[in-house]
Amino acid sequence: MRGPPFAAFAVLLTGCAGSCGASAPPEFDAFRTDLQADTPLHMTLLWPDPVQPIDHPVQVAVGPEGASAAAGMGTVKTDGSTVKLAGDGLSIPLPDLADEAAELFEELRAGLSGSTWASAESPLYGPTRLAADAAWARVSLPFDWASSEQFLLAVDRDSGALRMVLIETTDPPLEVVSRPPRGGPRTVRLSRGDQLKLVVDEYIRP
Repeated sequence: MRGPPFAAFAVLLTGCAGSCGASAPPEFDAFRTDLQADTPLHMTLLWPDPVQPIDHPVQVAVGPEGASAAAGMGTVKTDGSTVKLAGDGLSIPLPDLADEAAELFEELRAGLSGSTWASAESPLYGPTRLAADAAWARVSLPFDWASSEQFLLAVDRDSGALRMVLIETTDPPLEVVSRPPRGGPRTVRLSRGDQLKLVVDEYIRP
């Protein structure tokens, strides 16, 4: 995976068990509307550490002025044209990720309308099926840099709020590489295997 660091968290942060096609299933209308609202959508995702048996909370925001993902390693922000990593009083530009960030931000703000959607059954995560009571869809982003990844999204059938994201890759492990102007390449490993499960711990509508 070679997208921007928040690509893994965006709803971002995936064939067909049901109907296939470019249009999103109707259960996802409320979530897609939240992505396009005039005020930001806020979510807290639980990112499992690839080494230790702990989850890291990641605060994600998507709104008309930009998107961000904040975790212990810092905050990645984009305004749709630039990308910066902020932390410890520093703000480091990541120019090599600017094009991908602009594409992803535009697609999120469009409610993932350019992506390919397909209804899906509750997926297997190891031997366990995830959130069998939720509505699931498989989403493929329309970008070359995301061609190895698919995103399985789960929403609550009643409220339409996002409940879970399962990222699957055909090119494991899931990781993001950036090359800031100084300090050499930075690699963030998101998972050790070919799946990354992100539970939505908090979903605050615009």
